[in-house]
Amino acid sequence: KNAWESLELLEGEFWDILKFWYNGYSWDGKHFLYCPFSFLLFLGSPIFKGYWYETGTPTFLIQLIEQKKLNPLEFEKLFSQERTLSTFNLESLDPVSIMF
Repeated sequence: KNAWESLELLEGEFWDILKFWYNGYSWDGKHFLYCPFSFLLFLGSPIFKGYWYETGTPTFLIQLIEQKKLNPLEFEKLFSQERTLSTFNLESLDPVSIMF
């Protein structure tokens, strides 16, 4: 049986849902990359869900959001310069790089 048949989906539906859940990384808003670890977890247990949350402890991120009083929704469709993402000093870390 194919994955879409075991999930009782049409092949086209399956690929659309798979893309929705796991094709989220983009550096330019035009080209997208599947999240490899989430995709591998999905292949091991074909249930569509946000595996990324289970693969790490986002405590640091949650504390940063609360400390800086950030609204994560404000980061949607945000474009940033390369230097923002190349900061590694935890004392002056730009929240944009962490959210990315």
